[in-house]
Amino acid sequence: MSAFTLLSATTLLGLATTAGATGGHDLLRSGERECLAKNDDVEIHSVSEALGLGDDNWVVLEGAIESRLGDDEYLFRDETGVIEVEIDDDIWVGPAGTDMRIHGEVDRDRRSLEIDVKRVELF
Repeated sequence: MSAFTLLSATTLLGLATTAGATGGHDLLRSGERECLAKNDDVEIHSVSEALGLGDDNWVVLEGAIESRLGDDEYLFRDETGVIEVEIDDDIWVGPAGTDMRIHGEVDRDRRSLEIDVKRVELF
């Protein structure tokens, strides 16, 4: 058996093992999968809960845009508080007061916290 054939077989075996361990194409973390799910069975978090979460946690919030802070930056409000969110203009652009459900990831560093929004559902 040539060295090339052996190397190819070893590579293919490694790829097959990796695909089997991850379910093939399913590389999303469970929280991310839940946040991006298109159904009403997802857990809704409050803004006050989101403010207490660590970096990279996935959340679903229901409320309204209170105001626009900058290009993609907004203040989002629910009945428990206010939080900054980043919504890219290819996901949503609209006026303050718009009621919505947002799906996103907590982006926390030492001085700030915001939600990096991945999906918006309007009510």
